[in-house]
Amino acid sequence: MLLSTVGYTIVNSFNTNENEEQTYDDSENPEIYYKECMEAIQTMDAMRFENTLNQASVSVSQPILIEKIIIPILEETGNLWRN
Repeated sequence: MLLSTVGYTIVNSFNTNENEEQTYDDSENPEIYYKECMEAIQTMDAMRFENTLNQASVSVSQPILIEKIIIPILEETGNLWRN
């Protein structure tokens, strides 16, 4: 998946000042990694999932990785499993 350089703004909840925003380019956009991981899960492509998660782990901070990618993946996977 080719990642463009269009800017992406996300509120960084880990800042001490809640009004601060941090700007990422698309290579650091957690939503892209989340979507890519969910597609890999739905197609049962373990290699794609692992590669995407590894790429995300070097592109975004650990708090963003956990809060914006891993936790939503676990929640959505649980919801899909339940349904």
